[in-house]
Amino acid sequence: MFIGYNFAAGNTVRFEVTPLLGVVTGSTHSVVGGFEATVTGPRADAYVELEYVPDASPSGYIYAWSEFALRPVDWFRVGLVAQRTRVYGNSRNLQRGAFAQAKGKYLSAAVYWFNPSSHDQVIVVAVAFSY
Repeated sequence: MFIGYNFAAGNTVRFEVTPLLGVVTGSTHSVVGGFEATVTGPRADAYVELEYVPDASPSGYIYAWSEFALRPVDWFRVGLVAQRTRVYGNSRNLQRGAFAQAKGKYLSAAVYWFNPSSHDQVIVVAVAFSY
């Protein structure tokens, strides 16, 4: 669970940052700090999310997700993605790849293709509903 507050500035180029504070429970119990940040221009955007779990074994854990996207039309994004996390069954710490996302008024869907030139390829499909 996270809480945060969104700070934003700019019109043509918009910058948004949300500092986050949360907790994790399960096999690890810890306070989690992090942030989300977005820079959005007329036809491109960049996004980064970072979380740090200080009590994870052996010496803390950093999760990061980054995207750089072009928007040829308002409802479609395509770009590059990277994440630092362990994917089940994969020894890589850093996953890199490409993605495509379509957005509607209430529904968005994305396909992420990590490690496309490797035998350790991973495909992630994400669907989100908003109201």
